[in-house]
Amino acid sequence: MAFDLRHLRHVTILAEAGNFSRAAELAGITQPALSRSVAGLEADIGFAIFDRTSTGVCPTIAGAQFVKDAANLLTQARQLESDCRAVAVGEGGVLSFGLGPLLASLILPDLLVMLAARFPRLRVMPATGSTEETLTALAEHRIEMCLLTAGPEQFTGMIIRQVGELSVGLLARSVHPLAGKKGLTLKDVHAFPLAAGAFNRRVLGSTSPIEPTIICENYHILRDMVQRSDAIWLSSSALRSREDDPDLIELDVVDYPVSRYPVQLVRMEQRTPSPASRALEVAIEELLGRIG
Repeated sequence: MAFDLRHLRHVTILAEAGNFSRAAELAGITQPALSRSVAGLEADIGFAIFDRTSTGVCPTIAGAQFVKDAANLLTQARQLESDCRAVAVGEGGVLSFGLGPLLASLILPDLLVMLAARFPRLRVMPATGSTEETLTALAEHRIEMCLLTAGPEQFTGMIIRQVGELSVGLLARSVHPLAGKKGLTLKDVHAFPLAAGAFNRRVLGSTSPIEPTIICENYHILRDMVQRSDAIWLSSSALRSREDDPDLIELDVVDYPVSRYPVQLVRMEQRTPSPASRALEVAIEELLGRIG
């Protein structure tokens, strides 16, 4: 049995008004049209919803429950309509996306601030993890999209698009023994511990002239450690706090210059992006453009 929401609305209005004349006025239709609507619904469900009297109408015992259920259904329908309008403009629904620890440290706080301000009803679910974990989550449809700083050039069933770049060099605290010196070499760097995240270790490759001695996925911990020691950090210069008075500086290492690595946005093929994810994609490119 398929219910017409208009008929259910007529029933709930009539139950509240108590008579056909007033209910027809509230519903914006004629009294005969309202009578036909209610009678047709009663015929469809097989029992009387109202007892008719000379002074008006009153729900039957079975009708009272029907009116209550109809009112609940109409409330759910209004909520569904509101949710659909919100999702259509990116202001509702669920937005799940993945990114690695480096990108999480660089742009996730700003992304969440932007989403909270622009889409207060949107349920946002970011997930951080390794490239392998993130791609698995994407393939299993647990996230809608992901950002990678060292992803594959090709991956079966996935669409990959470059949305920015990150510069990666050798960072140290501003009072480091090598700070401010020009023409440093890797021989100078090798005298100190070298810290890196899993991303940095992966992009170095097996032929890299440097080998990290401290590998940690938590970039906040790495930053704190480098600020409090003479360890050197293979990381993005965007993690420096202030350009005019940075707590971390880039070392001038002539035989290991700053390198640039692409940031890739990955989606599954044949999956329609949500409006919210499109807005997020634009925000990501803007943020990466500022820090790249």
